[in-house]
Amino acid sequence: MRILFFVIVILIGKNILSQSSYTFEHNGLTRSYLLSLPDNLNANSPLVFVLHGYGGNANNMLNLGWEEIAENNGVVICYPNGTTDFLGTTHWNSNLYTGDIQGIPEGVDDHDFLVSLSNHIQSTHQISSECVFSCGFSNGGFMSLSLACQESEHFKAVGSVGGLMSDYDYNYCNPSQSTPIIQLHGTIDATVNYYNGTGFPLWGSEGVESIIDYWADILQTTESVTENEINNSSVDFIRKYGSPDNKELHHYRVNGQGHTWFGLSGNIGINATEVIWDFFDSYCETSNSINTMDVSISKEKTLLKKIDSLGREVNHTTNQLIFHIYDDGSVEKKFSVE
Repeated sequence: MRILFFVIVILIGKNILSQSSYTFEHNGLTRSYLLSLPDNLNANSPLVFVLHGYGGNANNMLNLGWEEIAENNGVVICYPNGTTDFLGTTHWNSNLYTGDIQGIPEGVDDHDFLVSLSNHIQSTHQISSECVFSCGFSNGGFMSLSLACQESEHFKAVGSVGGLMSDYDYNYCNPSQSTPIIQLHGTIDATVNYYNGTGFPLWGSEGVESIIDYWADILQTTESVTENEINNSSVDFIRKYGSPDNKELHHYRVNGQGHTWFGLSGNIGINATEVIWDFFDSYCETSNSINTMDVSISKEKTLLKKIDSLGREVNHTTNQLIFHIYDDGSVEKKFSVE
């Protein structure tokens, strides 16, 4: 019992010590955030923002598996806090409060805040500005998609779990360039309905399929493939691809699941953190992941094993980023779709 308690204390202590709390002044407000820096931090380290949901905070987004991603791939993870809205609830202003509706005050500029914070972190820790990503849960997912509308030149790709688009973004989104998008959503989500969004015009009344088609048009994808029940699970995978600049949209339809970050409990056939990072990593040319360069050799080589982004040996390799380890020491990064 003492040994078990000791191990638990060490594991918990490591998790707590791996994040540091900081403040950042922006537009007259003191904003706060948690930051995880990997031991192998270097100039090529990507930066990933992980945004909480409505009424949440940065601490809610810990223990999703991003710490393991950070250590195994040399990634900087930032968990920022939103501000309180006119109802006194913490949120991200994903163009929810634009000042256009009488009686509802204009909200803070979270788009500029996240860009400014990104620049600050890159400058302070001397990391790459080429690979900046944002993902979030619920309202944090709304915010990440909103960044693809307004800050597409800054964010390499974005991801959303249980989040869609505000009506303002849906009507006025006009990005300067297209942004790859990964979106995961449960079909029985009672908070952000799969078929008609939040049900409130201000927050977004479009459902998942409408949002997916919307972004496919922006990306100018020409091909679409659907794989039902991947990994013998209840998860369907929809891939939109064939765009002029090879940017894609991936959607995971999680049948029979609600408003949650998938993979935290139970075996539902998908881990949101892993698939989001694999998607992000495929667009980051300077990534620190296990030798992301394909090594060409003249002699025949033998495949030893296949591992995922967390270093775990896998057999099923469809719809995820996989590293092929060969007997000559070379490593190839592959993403396959059946």
